[in-house]
Amino acid sequence: MAVDQGWEKLDSANGWHVSPAGELEPGMELGQSFVCRGPGMHRVELLLANYEQPIDSTVLVRLREEGPEGRILFQQPFNTLRVVDNAWQSFDFPVIPHSAGRRFYLSLTALGSNDGRHITAWHQPELKLDGGILYRNGEPQRRGALSLRVWA
Repeated sequence: MAVDQGWEKLDSANGWHVSPAGELEPGMELGQSFVCRGPGMHRVELLLANYEQPIDSTVLVRLREEGPEGRILFQQPFNTLRVVDNAWQSFDFPVIPHSAGRRFYLSLTALGSNDGRHITAWHQPELKLDGGILYRNGEPQRRGALSLRVWA
């Protein structure tokens, strides 16, 4: 795991966002569990894409304890018109003081699209994070990891 300027890249050092994870169509949830390495977690970032065009849809971002059924610590809808193609999208939340060593689950749930188009998140399909699992619609995947940065 590489640490730089207060954030952790929870994936491999090279080639860690190699393909889109699939379009977030209405009702679809894409999630990633991870173990935070430091105290004071206050932001997560995902590498998102909009296929070089503005997409008007709504996605619900949730941070939970443990996994897909864990207690919700933070949730916020966001309009995907904010997404810059192939750029990190930040999600800030109140500081979690004792985050070091704890497992969390970050998810994106597509609520709907106003124009029939959908964003995607970048991921590494062959990577298995230490202490983390990729989920699609609440189902754990054998391998794969979202391109994720955690600020603690």
